[in-house]
Amino acid sequence: DLLASEPHLVLDDRRWPILPRDEERPPVLVHDGARIEGSLVANGARVSGTVRGSLLSAGVVVAAGAVIEDSIILQDVVIAPGAHVRRSILDKYVQVGENAAVGGEAPGSGPEWLGGVTLVGKDARIAAGARIEPGAIVGVGAMPTDIAGGVLRAGSVIANRTWYGEGL
Repeated sequence: DLLASEPHLVLDDRRWPILPRDEERPPVLVHDGARIEGSLVANGARVSGTVRGSLLSAGVVVAAGAVIEDSIILQDVVIAPGAHVRRSILDKYVQVGENAAVGGEAPGSGPEWLGGVTLVGKDARIAAGARIEPGAIVGVGAMPTDIAGGVLRAGSVIANRTWYGEGL
């Protein structure tokens, strides 16, 4: 809704300003060859790849050749070269490996309440080349070894790891 041509919530209305928490990060850095279309990008983000219709939080890194579409990416997420994230919400500190694919277009995949959106929890690590299908849920702290055969099917859930005693 925030990215609509005439959003219901106007972010730059001087009568009712919406001020995000300023983390005193450097300005957005957009490298040569990067493309950003219809997106909101917070301070500290570095974009070398393509971002379409998405919200990027502070400190997000999008490597060259990576593509993010119709997604919400929270703080300090790293998207490696060649990775593709679509219709997904990635929590803080997630790392998506080279040529991995997270989410996609498949309405009706996974739990009905998700509407085909893919969720990736805080601190999760997605291995290079892995594929997380639309509507899957990757729990907090998930490791590459949690995704058997490098594919997590639609509707599958990887449980959260506890913060104690499991290597987080």
